[in-house]
Amino acid sequence: MCGIAGIAFSRLADDETHAALARMSEALKHRGPDDSNLCLYPSARAGFAFRRLALVDLVTGNQPIAHEDQTMHLVVNGEIYNHRELHWELERTSHAFRTSTDVEVVLHLYEEHGTSGFRRLNGMFGLAILDTRANRLVLARDPAGMKPLYYAFTASGFLFASEPRALLASNLVEKAPDWDALDTYLAVGYTPAPRTCFKGISKLKAGHLLYVEENGSHEETYWRLAYRQDRPRADEREYAEELERLLRGAISGREPKWCRRLRREGGSPAEKAGGCRHGCRAHVSRA
Repeated sequence: MCGIAGIAFSRLADDETHAALARMSEALKHRGPDDSNLCLYPSARAGFAFRRLALVDLVTGNQPIAHEDQTMHLVVNGEIYNHRELHWELERTSHAFRTSTDVEVVLHLYEEHGTSGFRRLNGMFGLAILDTRANRLVLARDPAGMKPLYYAFTASGFLFASEPRALLASNLVEKAPDWDALDTYLAVGYTPAPRTCFKGISKLKAGHLLYVEENGSHEETYWRLAYRQDRPRADEREYAEELERLLRGAISGREPKWCRRLRREGGSPAEKAGGCRHGCRAHVSRA
């Protein structure tokens, strides 16, 4: 778990933008005990803050990550499980990588394919790319919505963060409840995106992109769940064998689809965690 935050199209002085980002970063320190960083991009009237829990590329994997020509900047909370395959593919098309971190592939994938490349990301993530060439900020959230991403349009600029508390800590967002959203939460047990329990704070929907520019914004869906109707029905034994194959592929790294795991340099023993995912992992590892 890491924490990201940012301001774009700021109407504040640079020192005020820096101070607001510092407050946002401090509100996220519990999400990233290993490292932190804050970068201002004065010419773009923007800035990013990052709190890191180091799992991949423990030495050079800090963020934000800048493109080699300094025209694009990236912050990501999450993991990209198929980063090695994407890395190899992008290197063959003359992309130069500066780190070994899993998330740098996002920047080069965006450079090569634009936001359509996000469909190829296999992982969990909430991310932001500041594209100074197009004069825009792009937010994206993984298809399952495993990683959170919140945002607010304010008189001082556009803000985003991994948690509402960081937006509130900026002192640029009104600290007021959204009573209708709270009513929904009490009725169904959660607050459906884009609503949150805070007035003026929105939650990016899973599988969605948000483009923010100087004079407006728009949201797009980049991923939808599609059921295959052409696949013949199987019996229980065949489904069990398919699940076993997918789990073993996830552990070994040979499975090219959605279920890759276990590529963490820092380690994450299954015995020390609970839940279905880690239980399945322990089963396959010991089999």
